[in-house]
Amino acid sequence: MTWFSPLDGDNTLSAALLDFFNEMNEDGTLARIEEKYLGHGDDFDYVDTRTFLRAVDAVLPQLKPLFENTPKKLTGVCWPLLLIRKSHWDAQATSPTGVRGMMMLNQNTAQSLGITDRTDAEQSIAVACVICRI
Repeated sequence: MTWFSPLDGDNTLSAALLDFFNEMNEDGTLARIEEKYLGHGDDFDYVDTRTFLRAVDAVLPQLKPLFENTPKKLTGVCWPLLLIRKSHWDAQATSPTGVRGMMMLNQNTAQSLGITDRTDAEQSIAVACVICRI
């Protein structure tokens, strides 16, 4: 699990998150949550790995200019990896719950972030930057 906090020199939020997760780790809550939601992650999926490798060759080069235009302040985030995890770089991705696009946004979130087309790759990459700044 990864949590982002603002890069503004104020470490209050980071310290609070660290305390929170230390407490959850000590009382076993974190282990229970990880097992419930991430316990299946130990299974190696050869097909998914092949799909990822094909996408690196076929899809990522087309998206590279969009990733290169992300704000310089956030270059510590590997945008291609963030978005491959969300949607396999498929701008048309749709989940059974109705979230769509590379960032798998629901309609309310998209509207609140000013996204007019959840399936637009450029808007998805731009919103990834906004979300990670929050």
